[in-house]
Amino acid sequence: MKIRGIILASSVAVAISGAAFAGSSYEVHRGVYHYAQQQNNWCGPTVVEMWTDSMRGQHGSSWSSQREIAARYGIENAGNGTSGDKMEYMLEHESGRSFQQSAKTKKGYLKKMVKEIGKYGRPVATAVKAVYTDGRPSVNGGHWWLIDGYKAKKRKGRKRWQDAAKSKYLKGFKVNDPAYYSPVLPYIASVPERKVLSESSFFRKYASKTKWRGTRYLVIDD
Repeated sequence: MKIRGIILASSVAVAISGAAFAGSSYEVHRGVYHYAQQQNNWCGPTVVEMWTDSMRGQHGSSWSSQREIAARYGIENAGNGTSGDKMEYMLEHESGRSFQQSAKTKKGYLKKMVKEIGKYGRPVATAVKAVYTDGRPSVNGGHWWLIDGYKAKKRKGRKRWQDAAKSKYLKGFKVNDPAYYSPVLPYIASVPERKVLSESSFFRKYASKTKWRGTRYLVIDD
């Protein structure tokens, strides 16, 4: 299954924090620990590892490691990637929660992602075609990231996710990229840990717009 853009929202609500910044901007973040993927096709298992460890309040792979997750779901061999359906399946089985998948337009995706992070404290996994360090689109299909926060502009001095979900107030997202510091992916343009990226910057530097149709797929707790 080719991945054009997939977002998965966790089913466990956790408290978030909002820190005031200079001026009228503020930041909300889930505080997920970053892990680097250990094989070039393990971005999916690594995102699942980051996700499940954060939901359990663990750090350092004290539960399932990405190697164990990859083996459990048949991704341990090179060439076997993580489709959206497989990511949904892995998250359901690793978290013990139930998910459902639905498609959203670009506008709907933005609001849903901010709501998941800002209202419910849930990190969001997204998959888009990666980019090589020289700017060319990756030939190996989709790559998974975990979004765990955002930066927004206050509206009338208030910090509300409803306002942040509007493009004129949203300044960017905080991205955890499994390719960052990965020993096996020096050729992929990777996002530095916890870097705040606008959507335009994300697609200009790290994700390819090749065959992009403006639709993202959401997986939410049912």
